[in-house]
Amino acid sequence: MRSFLAILLLLSLCFCGCATGPMLMVSTPEESKEYNAGYTQGTLDAQGSAAWSLAGFGCGIFGIGAAYIYSATPPPQVLAGKSQEYTVAYIEAYQSKSRQKNAHHAMMGMVVSIAAYLLLIAMDY
Repeated sequence: MRSFLAILLLLSLCFCGCATGPMLMVSTPEESKEYNAGYTQGTLDAQGSAAWSLAGFGCGIFGIGAAYIYSATPPPQVLAGKSQEYTVAYIEAYQSKSRQKNAHHAMMGMVVSIAAYLLLIAMDY
């Protein structure tokens, strides 16, 4: 049982490093200024929900998986009157960054869950 917990803890730490790593934006010549502006603004506006920490706490790795699968929708009023290129880039960046933030919350919930479980085991001995 302890080896299972150790493996689970190591996996969660690996996922924490993957989800919080820097995202590189590679600019190619065919990308316009509108696309870059939309991508940048979408990244800045993206929001994560702390409610995902409950999913990570209660469901562990499955909560993290759900956070990666769930796709947040940006507020439509932000995209009103913008070009299609800007809109596509904004939505892409918003969903990517929101997914990353939600997964981070879920991972922190799972880490707290594991720490609480280990504390309960330690108190039992």
